[in-house]
Amino acid sequence: MHKSIFSLLLLLWMANAESGDLETPKPDSAFLQMLHTTVEIDERSNKVRSLEKHPTESTRLTLETIALDTKETNEVRMQAICSLGSIANQKSLPVLLNILEDEIQQHHGFWACAIPALAALKDRRAILLLIRVANQREEHLAGMDHMAIEALAEIGDDREVEFLTSKAYIVPVRFAVIKGLARIASVKSIDTLIEALQGAEEPEIVKEAQRGIIIIGKGAIPALNKTLEEFPKDWDKTYEARIHELLQKIHE
Repeated sequence: MHKSIFSLLLLLWMANAESGDLETPKPDSAFLQMLHTTVEIDERSNKVRSLEKHPTESTRLTLETIALDTKETNEVRMQAICSLGSIANQKSLPVLLNILEDEIQQHHGFWACAIPALAALKDRRAILLLIRVANQREEHLAGMDHMAIEALAEIGDDREVEFLTSKAYIVPVRFAVIKGLARIASVKSIDTLIEALQGAEEPEIVKEAQRGIIIIGKGAIPALNKTLEEFPKDWDKTYEARIHELLQKIHE
């Protein structure tokens, strides 16, 4: 077994032992040994994937160990990260953050599984790093930044409304952002939600915008009335009708 694996095993075990749990699970050293005696990469990836059938704490630690092993092939590490996503818990957060931090410079593609795993955990300790990734401007990162925005739309609260509204016009993530803003339902996002009622919008986007405005309730009335007052005649009748409908529902 690689020396690095032993080091990772020790570090993971010590971190868990510090919590005071006398029954602290450990990574499966027998599985790790077997994995490193398997030659074919596809076979090794399949073995890692098979761990998903046994979602225990030992399995989680085993997957984290593989995911962090820089001497392991990228294909096997990728599978470990993807499999970890299905069983990760709050203890997995430092591992996932470490992987995503490295991805900003290394671009192995691990982000494609690490970011959804962070989104699923819904832990606000991931917010700052996800914002950094979401604000990356490099063309070759398109996808990584979009996925980070989608994760923030799932995790964020009123504190991230300004950030999310600034990303609401990026077409690939527009639905996720509007859905996130609807969930948060902050008056600060009302203008963005109202704009998403326009006739040219996708039906699922309109539905989420309507949901968010209804949740905001009476706080949305001034902005809805202002939109109608400034509305050009004979322009988007669908848009106008949706606003009237929402006003009626809020007043009921």
